[in-house]
Amino acid sequence: MSSRGWAQSPVGRVPDAVWLTGLPLMGLLASAGWTANIWTATQVGLAAFLLAAHAFWLNDRSDARFERQGAGPTRAAPPAAIVWGSAACAVGVLLSMRRSTMGYGVFVLVSAWLYSHPKIYWKGIPVVSNLLHALSGAAFFALGFVSGPGRGMEGLGLAVYFGLLFAGGHLFNEIRDREADCVAGVRTNCVRFGIEAAGRWALVEIVMGTLGLALMSVGGRVPGVWGGAGVVAAAVVVVAYRAASRAEFRPDPVRRFQRLYRAAYAGMAGVWFVAPPTLPMN
Repeated sequence: MSSRGWAQSPVGRVPDAVWLTGLPLMGLLASAGWTANIWTATQVGLAAFLLAAHAFWLNDRSDARFERQGAGPTRAAPPAAIVWGSAACAVGVLLSMRRSTMGYGVFVLVSAWLYSHPKIYWKGIPVVSNLLHALSGAAFFALGFVSGPGRGMEGLGLAVYFGLLFAGGHLFNEIRDREADCVAGVRTNCVRFGIEAAGRWALVEIVMGTLGLALMSVGGRVPGVWGGAGVVAAAVVVVAYRAASRAEFRPDPVRRFQRLYRAAYAGMAGVWFVAPPTLPMN
């Protein structure tokens, strides 16, 4: 079975979509603090979930198609009705929101198509795919931030931070999926450059983003506790990655690393939600 086999059913992707929904909600929190309107938060959360679910399901459907062309095991593709129905629902929610929010949402949607649609499939273009993830991660955060009153450089800085985290985190996913991608003939960054090179670049992106967050925190542009939580999370990721590297990236150590990665940033998100900015950043 391929290393992607855990996500064979559409339902298996729901937890991942819920996980990513937190990114725009953190953007809204950074913009509005606890003054965020409940209806706005609901719209942001629903749009984010639908966009993330669509991206995952489209990616799985395209992966299944490429796996059928390879020599390895294959899996059932998510039904087209679910894939494109989630996109239509996401557009419907975005149309009910302000234009700036809708614009970022459309960018995220188009990014998913560029990356995963079998007729385009930038997933198989090294470097470009990583840049696309950085841009779409920043846009996903901005979707929430512009839904609130914040309109400052803090928003741009935080968007860059999360874009780099998003791109680095996806490179770690490529390490997990490298064997399946090789069999399917998909030239991801990890397949093209190797596990060590992809992992090191992922760490560079995360460290660069964390450094920017720390500088904003020291300069008083974002709450100090946010910067501290980000630094701690990045330190956990670096230590966990080194442990997986020493274990030669065998499947169990890689899965353990990914659990620690998610736990570290879930903890950071928890700190951010407990200690939002006193006033909206603008």
